[in-house]
This record gives sequence, structure tokens and C-alpha cells, in this order.
Amino acid sequence: MATKTSKPTFKNNEGVKEIEIGVKKFGCIGASPPHCHPHVFLNMGKRKNILCPYCSTRYVYRLGVDPRGGELARAGVVARGASAPPHPMRSLRGQ
Repeated sequence: MATKTSKPTFKNNEGVKEIEIGVKKFGCIGASPPHCHPHVFLNMGKRKNILCPYCSTRYVYRLGVDPRGGELARAGVVARGASAPPHPMRSLRGQ
């Protein structure tokens, strides 16, 4: 019986523009539920970065970053560059 390998899933609760990760195949959900976007699975292939088509978070592959991403990367804390515009749902939550 073949075992199913799960791919890490990342979210960008902080609304940063770029997140460094240690994998090239992964899922993006945007922000934490209930403010997430449709769950998409992305594959960088030979590229070193990819842009999520829903939330526009740029994921950058960096050798040596924990392949599982860890809680910091999943929360959008391990990132470079200035913050992206606030998530549209934040204004609805009064933040």
C-alpha cells in the first residue's frame, strides 16, 4: 500500500508580501479560517519563487529553511520586505 505524503500548507495572517519556505510544493490558504481563500496547491518547479493567485503572497524557496515551514512561516512571520496592504477582512473584524 502506498503512503500518502502530505504537503505543508502555509497561511499569511500578517499580510506580508513575501514568505521564505523550504519546499517547492505546498498549499496556500491565505489567512486563518474563516478569512481564508480557496485552498490552492502550488508547485514552483524549477523556479525559485511563486505568487499565490488568490492572496498575492510571494513564496520564495530558500535552501536550509525548515521544509515543514514551522509555525513562524505558516503564520507569515518568516518573511522579507514591507508588509502588504491589510487583509480586506481585517477591516470587517475591527482590527
